[in-house]
Amino acid sequence: MARFPRVIGAIDGTHCRIKKPSINENVYVNRKGFHSINVMLVCDWNMIINNCVAKYPGGSHDAFILHSSALGQAFERNPPNGWLLGDSGYPSKRWLLTPLANGAAQSIEERRYQRRQIKARNVIERCNGVLKQRFRCLRKEMQYSPDKACLIIQACCVLHNIAVRSNIPIVEDSDDSDDSDSDSDAGDDDFPERYRDMTGNQIRQDIIDTLR
Repeated sequence: MARFPRVIGAIDGTHCRIKKPSINENVYVNRKGFHSINVMLVCDWNMIINNCVAKYPGGSHDAFILHSSALGQAFERNPPNGWLLGDSGYPSKRWLLTPLANGAAQSIEERRYQRRQIKARNVIERCNGVLKQRFRCLRKEMQYSPDKACLIIQACCVLHNIAVRSNIPIVEDSDDSDDSDSDSDAGDDDFPERYRDMTGNQIRQDIIDTLR
């Protein structure tokens, strides 16, 4: 993805607005001040959603949702032969590459890493936008209980995948051409053995030093 090696997916959270719940109302208030479900999504380069966690209130942090998810726990036990790409809201992991802190990218190599990481990760942001454009109930305030709203979100993700695989068109403003240079053979080689004993930050630095 965007000439970034061994990417298995991009991860991000998105908030779906809900009406004010009658129980534990305060935990559903997100950082923007409205009630929501914080939905964790993982997608591939074609915007197919491979993982969806829609059960946490809007006040939950993205990193907490990942840590509590079956996906996060499985990858901690058995890291995959590749990486998820996430934004700075997530911790650096052996299996999760995040951007350098603001202002930290000083060298040519660091700026190259930063640019390609952001470009490759952009697919999940576009996926969030397409999902909400296709199902406008996710853009407006859902007039349901949190439990029912979560079921609607999950159903929309399933239908989104069916629509993508069936090439059902949708009006979209963004240009997808930047992600068309994905290398389908990038993950075919054996995973570098040296990464197995490295921390997330050490792996990130190694990629910065070797990315061309």
